[in-house]
Amino acid sequence: PATVAIMGNKNPPPDERVVFLALKNVFKGQDAEAKIRFPELFDLSPTQSAEKEASEAEAARHEADAIALAVQGCMHPFEHAAPERMGLHAEGKKYLLTLRRPHHFYTASLPIYLPFRTQHGLLVHLQKLLEGICYDFGKREIPDLLQHRGWDCVESVELNRWTDEFLKRQRKFPASKHDKKPLEQLFRSIANIRHAAVHRIPVSAKGIEKFLLDAEALATLLGDAKNTEKIAKLRRETQATELKRLESIAIAEMEREDREYQILAGKSVDDAIAPSEASFSTAIEEEKETVNRADETDDMDE
Repeated sequence: PATVAIMGNKNPPPDERVVFLALKNVFKGQDAEAKIRFPELFDLSPTQSAEKEASEAEAARHEADAIALAVQGCMHPFEHAAPERMGLHAEGKKYLLTLRRPHHFYTASLPIYLPFRTQHGLLVHLQKLLEGICYDFGKREIPDLLQHRGWDCVESVELNRWTDEFLKRQRKFPASKHDKKPLEQLFRSIANIRHAAVHRIPVSAKGIEKFLLDAEALATLLGDAKNTEKIAKLRRETQATELKRLESIAIAEMEREDREYQILAGKSVDDAIAPSEASFSTAIEEEKETVNRADETDDMDE
């Protein structure tokens, strides 16, 4: 009923607009509700769509560069690496530096980032979960490798080591289970989850979504249905967290704009009233003078 009411209202209340502004910038999984509630606002113009795609692609390139740099041995690529060593222009380095700063506003064309503490906790948890999935698979399918390497517990093997081993054993994975993405791309993305977590690299919300989707794909590939659902639930919870954060940002931004408008409107009204008040005061003074002169004339006549 509430949805129908909103759809029939061409001018929904401000809080409903805020929900839309938050929703339309989050993951695709949340878009359906936004499209139903705000169909006339959801479609981006061709220019906005192009800008959004370009900004997300740029963010993905910067993240990939940062991960590659970190893996090569630069532990703090944002703060200490020279732009030319990073393979980025100075402007690109400046862009990367801003990723660590909290966003006070956003637009539909800019990529969105989780608070870094939230992102880091999520990726560390995801890395640990995937390492457990990989270890269970290793015990079932390649026990000789575990024995040869002395890997006797989950903690003994990092995620990127597992992906290296899986790449060497691609024949163990039926094509029907990974036909959506080549194994090399999938395993590289999974390894990057570890790199982003260990080297504290900011990743856009779209990049986080990709990590979670690839984590689901890996869990499915390794035959772990229970953890596949656990990762899917984690992805949905992450979407809800991001939605809540964006809504609070949108509300704060709207309140700020309202305050600025009130100040501006008040000044405009004051400016408009001032000449009238001046004219009114002048008229009163002139009337008083006229009355005083009349009184003086009457006194003289008497």
